[in-house]
Amino acid sequence: MPTKQSGFNMTDEYFSLTKDEVIESLRYHGEATFYIKNQLTTYNNPENPALMTGVVGEMSLWQFNGGQRTIIFDTVGDALSFKMQDGKTIGESIESFKFEDFV
Repeated sequence: MPTKQSGFNMTDEYFSLTKDEVIESLRYHGEATFYIKNQLTTYNNPENPALMTGVVGEMSLWQFNGGQRTIIFDTVGDALSFKMQDGKTIGESIESFKFEDFV
């Protein structure tokens, strides 16, 4: 669950998370559903659970653009350093994502 540092906007029912919260979630193989510039994105929460076969330890499976692009990262660091289309890394951009579901 989001902590006190996290933001929650009752108007659109989305919340933001800090980079540390996302790192902690990825380390224990948590999952999230969120939006990056209005594009549905998930980590460790694909519509097809079979995709998670072999994704263990610090690995994480990310789906971008509503599941159109799937990437498996070997470590939390790899995921956070991935550059998105706008040139920023996931780690640099986390607090701008609009989280809908977070475990």
